[in-house]
Order: sequence, then C-alpha cells, then structure tokens
Amino acid sequence: MQYQVVWSSRANPEKALKELITEVNRMIETGWKPLGGISYMQLGLMSHTYHQAMIYQIESNQ
Repeated sequence: MQYQVVWSSRANPEKALKELITEVNRMIETGWKPLGGISYMQLGLMSHTYHQAMIYQIESNQ
C-alpha cells in the first residue's frame, strides 16, 4: 500500500478547493482512493489550505 497527502493552498478558498478536487479526481482515475475526508486550515487572511489523504492498494496475487 502507498500513502500520499494531496494539498492545495491559495488566497482564494474556492480556487484552492477546486484545485484539490481536480487533483484528487485525477488520482482516482489512476487507481488511488481517498482516505477519510478533507482537512481545511486557514492561516491569516490570505492562506486557505485543503488536504486529502490518498492510498493506493497494490493487488497481491498470493
């Protein structure tokens, strides 16, 4: 199994979320799966950050 955290950070929260959704959907198309929900963090007025944990399960034929 592989684990990765995808994130997007922008001054505009809607743009940051849209970028995260685009990247998560791209990864889903290649076999990755979201693990849990997204995380949101705001640092000051100009930094809105979203995170999504992703996993990739390697199939075993054993």
